[in-house]
Amino acid sequence: MLRRLITLGCEYSDTKTLERKIILVNIAALLSIITTAAYYLLYLIYDNSALLFSGGCQMLLLPLFSLSLWNNYRGNFTSARWLLFLVAVISVLTAITTGQGTVFNTHFYFMLFAILPIALFRNEEWLSKAAMTSLNMIIYIYLEVFGWPHDPAMELLNQSQVMFLQVMVAASCISCLMILQSINEVYAEQAEQSLQRQAFTDGLTGLYNRRYFSIQLKQKMAQAPLCLLMMDVDHFKQVNDNYGHDAGDQALKHLAEVVIEHLRSNELFARIGGEEFALILPAKEARQRAEKLRLAIASTPLFYKSRRIDLTVSIGVYQKGNGDSEEDIMRGADKALYLAKVQGRDRVITNSAPEYKKTS
Repeated sequence: MLRRLITLGCEYSDTKTLERKIILVNIAALLSIITTAAYYLLYLIYDNSALLFSGGCQMLLLPLFSLSLWNNYRGNFTSARWLLFLVAVISVLTAITTGQGTVFNTHFYFMLFAILPIALFRNEEWLSKAAMTSLNMIIYIYLEVFGWPHDPAMELLNQSQVMFLQVMVAASCISCLMILQSINEVYAEQAEQSLQRQAFTDGLTGLYNRRYFSIQLKQKMAQAPLCLLMMDVDHFKQVNDNYGHDAGDQALKHLAEVVIEHLRSNELFARIGGEEFALILPAKEARQRAEKLRLAIASTPLFYKSRRIDLTVSIGVYQKGNGDSEEDIMRGADKALYLAKVQGRDRVITNSAPEYKKTS
């Protein structure tokens, strides 16, 4: 239930930035409701007439905070933000002017309200940011300099009660800022991870791309003996010509899914070109693994628009030798792949094969 309230309106968001701001408004509205209710409960405990009157006036504004949530739910984001700020400002001013005065430092909330527009409004809404920040700063400075008299009934509160309310004001302001910062950090981290995924991921198949593959190959070369497997779809141009480019895309995605089903946890699979794929795997049983992958692809046709498309692949396997560089390994696997295609396709050639050694 709480999660649903926090994410109200997110389904209308077309960017992560807007989604973050929607969530921040929802959380701010919920915190305002909870804080107002908590203060009023404390006023009931203190049984002070001035506090009860000012708190009662604030409680009348609670439905307007809920209206901010409703506006987000309806996709009216600008209205939700403005309503939240205006109601929050009016609520605090109501508390100060109807009895509490500035004895609890309640005007500190205006400092918080001056900061929040930076996080809640978008960059293109700079005028709203400036207006709301300026308004709250003016109110804060005025109350800090001139103060506001409190109701005489406030004198009935003892020092510990006054101090506790002052601590509540400070704590709630700090808590709001911490929550705001935490949400911003979470979304910043998610945005960074998303950019990293985009930089290292092939958009069509969801596999790693050539850039990431090269980075990992360099790192893995210093570890246990490895083999590089390079795979190319046979007669891929015919698939595009006979069935259309969408069918070609589906064929590449289909091949990726078949191979992924046969991968082990320590193996890295990537799309490094148009219809070309590469796989880093342990040197042990590399030839057998390559044959299993070739047979798995050949025996798993793609069904596209009620038509069967049989796919085969040519595979070149190169086992890293002493002193081999990244370029040597890539060149060697590419050479083995070329030989597999020259000799009829739908086969595996390794750098230990006689035909490979003859061309060395």
